[in-house]
Amino acid sequence: MGPKNIAQASDCHRDDILSLDISLDRKLIVTGQIGNTPAIHVWNAETLEQVANFVLPAGSRGVESVSLSPCGRYVGCVDQNNNHFVTIYNIAREKQLLHMESSKDAVMGIQWSKRQNDLRFSTWSQREINFWHPADVTKKLK
Repeated sequence: MGPKNIAQASDCHRDDILSLDISLDRKLIVTGQIGNTPAIHVWNAETLEQVANFVLPAGSRGVESVSLSPCGRYVGCVDQNNNHFVTIYNIAREKQLLHMESSKDAVMGIQWSKRQNDLRFSTWSQREINFWHPADVTKKLK
């Protein structure tokens, strides 16, 4: 982490790291920061080189939780916006795939299914648990 006024947002975190996850094979690490322009960085755990980085949409305020999919191709996050948006990114393409409102309650975490090639995930708050299937996000189960 470098000084906030000098460091490039694409090179490293410019604010405090709030969330972290490690892939099942321990080859990738994902970190999420808090601040005016929250970002997610994906790192190679063996070489310590950055694999990808994503800047969350305006109004996000921070990355409350991050999670790597079991296949290592996707990273999911929940932001600290009042609507607690869930965002899914494709790591290799460095592209946002999904961005939708999760809950009015403060969402505390996101976690992918541990089954290989299963892209379902869950988010949770103090009062609810949501189960998501990215192929059909309109059928969110609570």
